[in-house]
Amino acid sequence: MKLVIFDFDGVLVDSKRLWASAVYRALKKRGYKLSEGYIADRLKAKLKISLRKLKVKITKALVDEIHNDITARIKTVHLCRDIGSIGEIKQNAKTAILTNSPNYFIKKALKNKRGYFDKILCAEDFGTKENAIKNLMKRFKSKKSETFYVGDMALDLAIAKRVGCRPVIVLAHSWDKKFWLAHKQNNRFIIKSLKELKNAARI
Repeated sequence: MKLVIFDFDGVLVDSKRLWASAVYRALKKRGYKLSEGYIADRLKAKLKISLRKLKVKITKALVDEIHNDITARIKTVHLCRDIGSIGEIKQNAKTAILTNSPNYFIKKALKNKRGYFDKILCAEDFGTKENAIKNLMKRFKSKKSETFYVGDMALDLAIAKRVGCRPVIVLAHSWDKKFWLAHKQNNRFIIKSLKELKNAARI
C-alpha cells in the first residue's frame, strides 16, 4: 500500500441525509411531491446527476439554493468517527481525497483534519475520477497494485476497476449500504469501517 485515495461523502463523512434534506426542501418549494426517502435512494455522486434521476427541471437557481442550504447546515454533518485511522495509514503511505463535492463543502466539513491528506481534489479540480486517479498515481509514483481507491458506492467500484487499482468499499456511512449488504458475501473488498483499512493490503 503506497497510495490511498478516498472518496469523501459516505466514506469520510456521514452526509447522505444532509444532501437529501437540502434537495427535498428545494424541490418541495417548487411544488414537487417527493419524499426525502425517495430522494435519498436516488442520490448519486454528482448533484446534477441526482436531479436528473429525480426527473426534475434543473436550473442554476435550484442548484444554487441546494448548495446554499448545505452551507447553512454544514455544522450538522459529522466526520467518520474512525477518521483517526487515516493518520496511522499516512505514516506509511500517501493519502488523497478525490470527491465530486465542491471545495467549500470539503473545507468546512473536514475542519482540522486536512493534515491527514497529502492532496485534496474537489469537483472543481478534475475532469473524470479515472484520469484524476491516474494523475495521482503518477504524482506519487504508485503502481496500480499499490494504489487503493476507497469509496462507498457501486460507482466507486466501477471506477477502480476501470483504472486497474485496488478497490475498497466502506459500509459505515455508505450511500449504497442496502446494495452492498445484499451482495456482501461475494465481495472480499468490503470493510465495515475505516479501522479495517490497515488490513486492506491483504484483500
